[in-house]
Amino acid sequence: MRRPSISTRETESGVDLNPMLDVVFILLIFFIVTASFVNEQTLSFGTTPTEGGKSLDIAPTLIRISSANDIYIDGRRVDNGAIRALLSQKYAEHQEASAIVVNAHEDAEARTYVAILDAAHQANYSRVSVTTFSE
Repeated sequence: MRRPSISTRETESGVDLNPMLDVVFILLIFFIVTASFVNEQTLSFGTTPTEGGKSLDIAPTLIRISSANDIYIDGRRVDNGAIRALLSQKYAEHQEASAIVVNAHEDAEARTYVAILDAAHQANYSRVSVTTFSE
């Protein structure tokens, strides 16, 4: 039996990574080119409407939702069934500055906010915003 000679050259085996890197860069370029970019929507805050050069200082209707889902409009507790009527009345008084700000407790249920949003939509309000608060 013959042992392998020490003088025999060991061949180095290696993997050429250049083709793989080429494929990775081609895929990267493909996904960048074909990606659909999302257009972010922003809220526009306009200036207060003016009438004859005078600023109309009409505050938006403030609706507060407590953690127990009680609804307060301008500091008065309102029943769920009376929201639409009260919002319609306020809209009729100040159509030019019709905006609602809903200040909801973070523990309030979403269905209460949805009920207010539906009532505002039925009363022709187009601008409704919501903020949250905690105790």
